[in-house]
Amino acid sequence: DHGLVYFGYLVDLDAEIQLYFLNKKLSGALLILGSDGLNINNCIKKYKLVINSLEEKYGPPVLKETNKDPLANDLVFKTKCSVIETGLYSVQVTWIVDNYKIQSVLWGDYGEIFIEIYYYNTPIWGERSKLKKQALMEKL
Repeated sequence: DHGLVYFGYLVDLDAEIQLYFLNKKLSGALLILGSDGLNINNCIKKYKLVINSLEEKYGPPVLKETNKDPLANDLVFKTKCSVIETGLYSVQVTWIVDNYKIQSVLWGDYGEIFIEIYYYNTPIWGERSKLKKQALMEKL
């Protein structure tokens, strides 16, 4: 179970990609965009750009979810991105393509906003999760 991390810049945003391997096979990847380049004025626009690119590549998603903390209803925010940067609102879109699960998440925390895209090779990721669980049980 090893990983590699690369840093760069993509669609005018800071980018970090984390690659995960099991038995020398790619089991998953995480692409993190932001927080530099994402703000309360552009996070929805940037997220729509990412979602449109993913839909162009993978087709329509199988699931779209929003998570809104009830506290967000009691507060006044300048923009929807303002709610997101507080961590009170997030959006997740999921695709299933062959043996891959792709999830895109727009979320925030402590005044920062991120777009994350997860790629899972579901058979290998499942084996990876099983081995991690076994290792944890052995430690107990």
